[in-house]
Amino acid sequence: MKSKKVNILLSTYNGKKYIHEQIKSLYSQKNCEIQLLVRDDGSSDTTLSELQEIQLKNSEIITGKNIGVVKSFFYLLENSYNDSEYYAFCDQDDFWHEKKLSSAIFILEQQDELPAMYCSRLNIVDENLNFLHMSKIPKNLNFQNAIINNIVTGCTIVLNKKARDLLISKLPEKALMHDWWIYLVISSHGKIIYDETPHIDYRQHSNNVVGMQSSLKSFLLTLIKFFKNYNSNKLRVHTQIVEFKRLYADTLKKDDLNDLNDFLKSKSSFFKRLSFVIKGKIIRNSLSETITFSIQYLLGKY
Repeated sequence: MKSKKVNILLSTYNGKKYIHEQIKSLYSQKNCEIQLLVRDDGSSDTTLSELQEIQLKNSEIITGKNIGVVKSFFYLLENSYNDSEYYAFCDQDDFWHEKKLSSAIFILEQQDELPAMYCSRLNIVDENLNFLHMSKIPKNLNFQNAIINNIVTGCTIVLNKKARDLLISKLPEKALMHDWWIYLVISSHGKIIYDETPHIDYRQHSNNVVGMQSSLKSFLLTLIKFFKNYNSNKLRVHTQIVEFKRLYADTLKKDDLNDLNDFLKSKSSFFKRLSFVIKGKIIRNSLSETITFSIQYLLGKY
């Protein structure tokens, strides 16, 4: 059987410490042909020279100014290779198991009629790749959940070509994270497949762009930090959903559009927000996350 072509999209930024290990794990993938597209997001360390020194096969390195992780990954997706059959997002500091891509491809090959996104559980490891624990299995995987929560970790995402083509046809100007946006689009227009078996070692360290938080202390610190920084210019969940409606309202199913409108209309009324919460529509991946967002939502700060 001919190996499937997978375009790996890697965004780097000051990642010299782990980039060699990550690249090695990419080229150790079994039963697929990888095409590596790298964009360096204006690194100030030696990441770029490290990449240029590594003998990268079937690869291209793009350099640019610092535009942030979200725009960098969307740039990579927009410029991904049209002759690939699958598209995988990659962080700079993880370690992929050798069957990560082949496991995703095996599942995605059964979804040829739909835009489909594969994602998976994670092995959480320390900076030296020592196992700590596995990530939680999400309770909900649907569009209603995607409106208020992101359960997808970008480095586990693999897309089929129909999903990639759908996404690049309407790239957003305002999105909180690239993985959350992809979850929104594919959950409403295709199929999400979640693999409960981890195929990646996800480094948990202080330099993660987005870290995983699970303890009560982290929950309280997150809540305090949110209210402290609320008046900053950061994007909100509400802003992302307004952008999503602008681009995709005309292609949404009726029930999904109604749920979207209910969420947006609640911005103007505390009682509508209270009703939304009472109906159990605010469910995130952990109790602490659900409580945190419920408080923000009831106060209209989302």
